[in-house]
Amino acid sequence: MKKFLKENVSYMLIFIALFILTIFIFFSQIYSNGIAESNFEIDTILKLTAFLIVVSIIYFFILKNIDIKQIKLENVFLFLIIPIGLIYLFIFPPNTIPDEANHFEKSYDISLGHLVSKFSDEGLVGNELPNNLLDFCYSFEKDNYGIWLERAKASTISNDMQWYSFPNTSLYSFICYLPQAIGIFVARIFTNKWLIIFLFSRLFNFAVYVALMYFSIKIMPFNKNLLVLIASLPIVLQEAISISPDATTIALCVFLVSYIFYLKDKKIVLTKKNYFILAIFSILIALMKIVYTPICLLMYILPKEQFTSKKKKYLLITSFVLLALLINLLWTGYASRFLVETNVGVNSKEQVKFVLMHPLNFILTIFRTMNMYLANWISNILGDLSYYKGVSVASIYKYITAFLLIIFMFCDNKKEEKIEKNSKIFIGIIFLLIIGLIFSSLYVQWTALQRENIEGVQGRYFIPIIMLIPLLFKNDYFTLEKKIQNRILVSFLLFLNLHAIISIIPHFLVFIQ
Repeated sequence: MKKFLKENVSYMLIFIALFILTIFIFFSQIYSNGIAESNFEIDTILKLTAFLIVVSIIYFFILKNIDIKQIKLENVFLFLIIPIGLIYLFIFPPNTIPDEANHFEKSYDISLGHLVSKFSDEGLVGNELPNNLLDFCYSFEKDNYGIWLERAKASTISNDMQWYSFPNTSLYSFICYLPQAIGIFVARIFTNKWLIIFLFSRLFNFAVYVALMYFSIKIMPFNKNLLVLIASLPIVLQEAISISPDATTIALCVFLVSYIFYLKDKKIVLTKKNYFILAIFSILIALMKIVYTPICLLMYILPKEQFTSKKKKYLLITSFVLLALLINLLWTGYASRFLVETNVGVNSKEQVKFVLMHPLNFILTIFRTMNMYLANWISNILGDLSYYKGVSVASIYKYITAFLLIIFMFCDNKKEEKIEKNSKIFIGIIFLLIIGLIFSSLYVQWTALQRENIEGVQGRYFIPIIMLIPLLFKNDYFTLEKKIQNRILVSFLLFLNLHAIISIIPHFLVFIQ
């Protein structure tokens, strides 16, 4: 026992401290929300507490018996993320994640073979789909959870069709919804139950996210701990288990960054296979959301020696970037017919003219918006979840998350990997360019004409480029033993997500009977 305590004292202290913190916050949230009032609800709370204790003990003894220093971090990521992600997938009721109903409409449409939307006789953008497509989604807001679940399990695909209008998701290319659409297609082979079809759509989207993140962590030559932390944040997992294309967008951007630095670290002459991967992922990112296309410019930091000549380097990379932009512009040109200005006062053409005539005013608008909402965006990334009930992790967990992000940003064990000053400047330009495009797109398409603040900006929009920030500070300032880093990371991510899970459930307890 003495030997066991001596070998595991740091791990046990971290684990026990986080466990006590999570239990304390759990009961504080339960009673502050006034939920614990009936015997059934108290019974449910006790079950949730037992769930937390059992899961914590199981994970502790499994992790204790694994030499975390030897196990590959990408495998640790899978060990944590798959069961936790599946719990997220089931505890978020349909349409409690932003815009999920519209994404489901588009995904179902694509699963039927309709790669682009159509216009109705009335000029509405969308397509004909089963007339009870969303009944099981919206009815949750009207019924208690138990009644809703029984109805949802009984709801089947109707043979009657009606027109559904989804102009906002019609602007996206079908590439954005391939995982979700394939999940729907597979589910329809063996069932006509709407709830199962919906969950399969989520499941396939989550599977693609996990696969891309796994290989990103595997090939990233440094900052692996930071990447695991970002990939496992509750807000990121919320998007990963939803039907939103944001999950794939995040994973594609992270993979391309990881792959570029993998190639740079290997110092090998690139082959046709490497060129193909760089080109394909550049095109995919451009088709997902054009605002993230500048991340493809990161390819320019690869040394010319890896292309055999400077001329070949710039010719190939420029060709990849231009091809990605061309394909996106072709799609944008076609899909622009679906653009509908839904917000009051929005006039995209006049807004573009205003920006071009008053660029300084637009820059000031960006700074005003950042001054007003930056704290909210950071809070959103660190733990604000479903908009349906305003779910958010406790502030103490947000502070710890922010602290660990900073620690892992400046602390890495691969000291031989350096990033040149010119490359850092170039990365900074790419980062600012993407932020500028995010603000510009929302100012033009979502914000009323000449408004002093940009509307519609959310913290989750910046997640695909978070990994660019540590690259600006790479060249480690201090070191921390790898085993300690991993133990802190794994323990914290476990309890952060357990805390998020038991924070989500009470917000829906009022619907359970």
